Amino acid sequence: MSISKIYLDILIKEAKEAGYIMQYDDGDMMLTDKGKMFAIENNIVQ
Repeated sequence: MSISKIYLDILIKEAKEAGYIMQYDDGDMMLTDKGKMFAIENNIVQ
């Protein structure tokens, strides 16, 4: 699967605004508990 940088930036921004991920000053990202629940409820992970 391929995704453009522009689209990826938009998705990351939306995920941060929704509270699904946290992004640290160094650029690393972490899935929040809310993001984990979203992934489970939407069958993204098992």
